[in-house]
Amino acid sequence: MSTVAEANARLTLSRERLRQALRDIAAAPDHATNPLHLAGRMATDALNHAVHPVAQRNPLGLVLGAAVAGAVVAWSRPWRWILTPALVATLLPPLLSRTLGTSPPLPWMKLLTALTRPSKKSENPQR
Repeated sequence: MSTVAEANARLTLSRERLRQALRDIAAAPDHATNPLHLAGRMATDALNHAVHPVAQRNPLGLVLGAAVAGAVVAWSRPWRWILTPALVATLLPPLLSRTLGTSPPLPWMKLLTALTRPSKKSENPQR
């Protein structure tokens, strides 16, 4: 019976070490210093300042403009001509080498956990 208790204690200790290792790996990167986060925030602010007055004055025109833009994208099907094999084969390797050469590598586990981690707003719902 003592061997079962010892095995259980070792299993518990192993699980705790694994949890701690995953917590250390999954530490989210600092979003405030991420250049993509800053660029996204600036683009959001610029679009809000540009679109908000139009939406206040003419909301139906904004909806119709969005429908026309969506129809143009659907009609032109840019995914067919953007992803041609020749274009991908010529542009993808230099882009990847330049991108991977200039930025520090971010471990995939950190990236995936940062993307799948629930936001703080959803963790503490206000009722």
